[in-house]
Amino acid sequence: MKLFIVVALCCSFFSTRATPLPFEFLDCDQPDVFKAVDIALKKYNGDRATDNLFALYMVMEAKRTAGPDTQFHVKYKIRETICATEENKLWQDCDYKVPAEAKTGECTAQVHINDDETASTVSQDCTIF
Repeated sequence: MKLFIVVALCCSFFSTRATPLPFEFLDCDQPDVFKAVDIALKKYNGDRATDNLFALYMVMEAKRTAGPDTQFHVKYKIRETICATEENKLWQDCDYKVPAEAKTGECTAQVHINDDETASTVSQDCTIF
C-alpha cells in the first residue's frame, strides 16, 4: 500500500503542468524597454563582422515577465547607419543612411536581465530587408 501511495504521489507530481509566468505589456518608450533593446541591438551589431551598424528605428511591442529575474520580450525595427562596424562606435552615435540606400530590418528579442543587473542574455531573431 505504501508503494502505491509513493507511485501515485510521484505520478501526480510529474504530471502537473508548469504555468508560465504572467507578463505585462509595457509602453514602448519606457527606460527599461530602451535598456532591453539597447542590450539586444548591441549584441546584434557585435555579432556582425562587416558592413555597417544598425540603429534602433522604432520599438513596436514590449512586454515584461516578472519573476526572480526580469525577462523582456521586445519587437523592434532597425535601420542601417553610416558607421562601419570596425569603427567601434555606439549605435546611438551614428546617423541613418539615406532611406533609398539603407537596409532595414525587424527583430524579435528575449532579453533576460538578472535582478542585480550584472548579467544579461539575449535570444533574438532579426530579418533584414
